[in-house]
Amino acid sequence: MQYYYLLSSLYDISLEAEKVGNTLEEVWNLCAEEMTEKDFEGLRSLFLFNDIANAVNYGKPDFVYQYPAYYTQEEFEENMKDSESFLPFLAEYWFAYQSERRIYPDLLPEEELTVLLYEHLDDFSDVFVREYYEREAHLRNIKAGLVARRYHRPMERAMLPVGEFSDLMRRSSSPDFGVGGEFEFIEKAAQMYESGRLLEMELLFDEVRWKWLEERVMLEPFSAHEVYSYVLRLAMVTRWLSLVTEEGKKKLQSLIHSIESKIVFSHEFDIRQGRK
Repeated sequence: MQYYYLLSSLYDISLEAEKVGNTLEEVWNLCAEEMTEKDFEGLRSLFLFNDIANAVNYGKPDFVYQYPAYYTQEEFEENMKDSESFLPFLAEYWFAYQSERRIYPDLLPEEELTVLLYEHLDDFSDVFVREYYEREAHLRNIKAGLVARRYHRPMERAMLPVGEFSDLMRRSSSPDFGVGGEFEFIEKAAQMYESGRLLEMELLFDEVRWKWLEERVMLEPFSAHEVYSYVLRLAMVTRWLSLVTEEGKKKLQSLIHSIESKIVFSHEFDIRQGRK
């Protein structure tokens, strides 16, 4: 399916933009109207980290539903009545939760859900979706590795065991985790982190994401994947713009805190080998 009209109707965007022509909500609603059900499901699948946040924080006093996500808040609350209706990784989490047990009791709930998502990554048929999450695993591992190195934490506990580079990165003692040829920005990111320039480092990671998203769809003009790339990039722009508002100051502190204390994953779990 080609999306000539949809993509040609969208404004150009850049990561440094001071405003956007189309809001993320407007583009999301347009995609829901114009894309096939299968293609739109692929787009929804790219925002499962928000679903994870929603699942972990649901019911808390200050809970605010995170958008965009695979499920609307109405769908989420309806599925809570029958948790088996969720995607498999969420259904597995809620089944265990309602049985008052944990699948990975040594992990925080967000960490546990992230591990379950990657365990079920092959459930997603769209290659772009799988590649996107694999790429995210690499970037998160690099960031977690920088934190672990500074605070002398074991790399095997700090990094998510997923993707073709995970074994090398978790066992490497080199400054670039042995993957500097694939991720040339690591040295620059390390310098930013060590000097406390955390927001600059976060922006650098988004620049790396942006470049990959543009290059990934270069040979697929007007495809569903090009729509995916646009919406993911628009979400990045929207996040940075939200930090300059009064409310954004709270988000800014939360962002800095999240960079300083990245998720730690247990070495007892390996995505490729299953649960030990």
